[in-house]
Amino acid sequence: MDMIVFTENETIRKSFDTVGKSRDFNILFATSDDLRKTIDEEFASIPNYGIVYCDISPLPKKERENLYGIIKERKNIRIGIIDPTGKLPNPARLFHIGLADYINKEDIDRGITVTRIREVLKFIKCEVSGSDIDNTSMPFEIIKPEGGWKGIKNGKEYTFGIAYIRLDDQKDLKKSLGFEYNYRLLRLFFAHLEIYLAPYRGRLWIRDDNRALFLFPYDEGFDNLIIAAYRLIRDTVLVSGETLGMQEMLQYTIILHLGNLEYVPGHESGNVVSDSINYINHLADVMVQSGNMYLTDTLFQHIPPEIDDLFVNDSTFEGREIKRLRSIQYRNNED
Repeated sequence: MDMIVFTENETIRKSFDTVGKSRDFNILFATSDDLRKTIDEEFASIPNYGIVYCDISPLPKKERENLYGIIKERKNIRIGIIDPTGKLPNPARLFHIGLADYINKEDIDRGITVTRIREVLKFIKCEVSGSDIDNTSMPFEIIKPEGGWKGIKNGKEYTFGIAYIRLDDQKDLKKSLGFEYNYRLLRLFFAHLEIYLAPYRGRLWIRDDNRALFLFPYDEGFDNLIIAAYRLIRDTVLVSGETLGMQEMLQYTIILHLGNLEYVPGHESGNVVSDSINYINHLADVMVQSGNMYLTDTLFQHIPPEIDDLFVNDSTFEGREIKRLRSIQYRNNED
């Protein structure tokens, strides 16, 4: 597959060496001047590339804003941003409108891997082609939004994938780190989750101290929610050390559930009455063990075949069957 990388920065170019040596990818490097011309013509000259990476560090603000507009409007061109100097303060908002990938300085220093590019392309493929959804076995009426998040209106009921994510061991962390540092750790942890889950169309809805609820519209590409959650658990070592700067491995718990709720902005959610939210909170409080991932039976049909054998039957809770990860093979820096 052909790729274009717009940058004259040699460090960035070298970070793609592994990808360039792969037989699966052919990289064409171009300069920031080429990028400016391409932005001016709204990428009309390169319609057939699988993914285009753009180094935004040499671009003035106006040209960066023009590029962001193209990301939103030109869905046939899948664009990744390279941001070695941190010019983009909130990458998550661009994922919501079609950004394919975001590479920061830390990613450049580590080097871009073939695995990363393949995962980006899988995400692009799922977003474009989607997946068929079986509505026949749900214990409630499926209410799908038209157009994902764009079709969701305040005060209306929809079907969502609900991800409960909790950073565990708070008593010990507060004791070892102190209240202020633990507070910063929590902020960094949930900020990382917002960025990480954005490509899967997950949005932070409610956060209460060390736990949060993320919502995912129930439509095409929805199965990626389970893959995303599994990778978070698998990458606990990397998240703890590289992302959060901890010497010890943290533990966090993930519960995934499917249900209906009336959507309102998070700050108004205190007035929402939802059996689904009550259920997942109750399950988290009384049943699950720290540091693992759980699914309710509302999602069993959505477990991707490649990881289906990693889940085992755990228990029944309030009439619903629960599965959990059988065992966790953590990924580290050497993988």
